[in-house]
Amino acid sequence: RHAICDFGRSRMTGIRLGLAGLYLALALPAIFRYSPTADEPAHLVAGAGHLLKGDFTLEPVNPPLARLWACLPYLALRPDLPLTSVHWRERHPGAAGLEFLYRNRIPWRTLVIWPRVMTALLGAALVWWIAGWAETRAGRTGGVIAGALAATCPNLLGNGGLATTDLAAAASALLAGWAWTAWLERPTLRRAGLVGVAIGAALVTKYANLALL
Repeated sequence: RHAICDFGRSRMTGIRLGLAGLYLALALPAIFRYSPTADEPAHLVAGAGHLLKGDFTLEPVNPPLARLWACLPYLALRPDLPLTSVHWRERHPGAAGLEFLYRNRIPWRTLVIWPRVMTALLGAALVWWIAGWAETRAGRTGGVIAGALAATCPNLLGNGGLATTDLAAAASALLAGWAWTAWLERPTLRRAGLVGVAIGAALVTKYANLALL
């Protein structure tokens, strides 16, 4: 009996990995094909400022967590920040972002592609999580269907190829919902702490997640 159960878990793990891989296969081509969107330069220069200089004042419209995640490759790339630019000093993130991308010693494609890859990896993890959570609610078939729908969802695919905050907001909100559900089913101190961490992470990802409160 245990061998059968272990085989079932192993097979579902493989399916979830396959669904996450499908998501990446669908999302990655757009990462390399399209030029920056209107808001990506502002997110990227703000994220670089967060990560490399500890500066959180350039673009305060969004909290920093999603941009910190997306810009982690900049720790290795060490791009130039337009610190002496009038756009940086006067806190114009859009113009500072364009200067960051197109007047940098590192090619703009490199500065855009790596944060987009980080967002796509987060999207793949989200697909993995959706399939697993759905399996606990609706069985293996439900998990596969939910994971397949997530892996091919146009909204998740579209935002998974951009260095913006929307996909991270969705992922953090889902995590908060999962933690809250787990606490409702078995209210323990440990699960209460998990709810606090998950909701806190959602709030420092996007202000729209204030709706969780």
